[in-house]
Amino acid sequence: MKYKFNKMTKSLVVILALGTVLQLGSVLAKNAWTDQKTTVNTNKTFQNAATLSLSQTALDQIKEADGATYARNLANYESMVKTLQVDEKFQKELDRLAAAGSSLPDLLIAYEFLYQNYGKMQDLEQLALERSRGNDWETVMKQYHSSHKAFVPRAFGGDELEQWMSNPKLSSDDIMIADTLSFVSGAAMEDLLKEKLEANKGWQEISASLDILNGSLSLPRLQITKEQLSKYVQKGKFTEQQVAEAFVLAQKLGLTPESVITKKKAGTSDEAIMAKAYTDKYN
Repeated sequence: MKYKFNKMTKSLVVILALGTVLQLGSVLAKNAWTDQKTTVNTNKTFQNAATLSLSQTALDQIKEADGATYARNLANYESMVKTLQVDEKFQKELDRLAAAGSSLPDLLIAYEFLYQNYGKMQDLEQLALERSRGNDWETVMKQYHSSHKAFVPRAFGGDELEQWMSNPKLSSDDIMIADTLSFVSGAAMEDLLKEKLEANKGWQEISASLDILNGSLSLPRLQITKEQLSKYVQKGKFTEQQVAEAFVLAQKLGLTPESVITKKKAGTSDEAIMAKAYTDKYN
């Protein structure tokens, strides 16, 4: 993906398509997360979690796995469900896997990783299984990326795109989201747009019907100035494209661009950066 600068603002607005590190997904609002160092009353957490489709069997398994972090794990679960607007269908799958003995922190890491990649519900169990076999998250994430094709936006014909854009009920984001869901699911993009328009369905409902975890209503954007890009470019070593990708990855993970750029320049893989960030968040 190549970037072009707005001549008026000399800034770059990155609109992300999925399937690559450039896909931002939803950025978790810092004030929506519970301080993980705070002691939470177990009974209160139990009541909150119960309203979020966690069965007693799952709760017992979570507590047995690590009673010392029980309250923190449930607080993380509740925050993720609310922040990522996890559909009830996917909550039930998380409950099933937790009740069967999968680590809750591992499930949360797997869920957010798949959410950012427009992954499917069926992949949750596979990622949890790979972790139970002793594979580290960097390896698990690399395996996922190697077995799933990166999203490639379709080439729209001029008349086709103009036809969709002329519909006042559709935004450019709707068209890009439909294109992404079509790529992941195999469903025709035209059918997805018609389903949204004629059946008056939202993207969360449509995504859930396709078992796709990400049901965002819009695509995130990130503005980067020419000066910001130039600051980190190293001729022949670190390009503008790589700087832009680092900014996007940083925003997706809630990290500073500087920290991500430093790691990438040192040769750290994107998956290793993601694995560290998600592990710090959920463990």
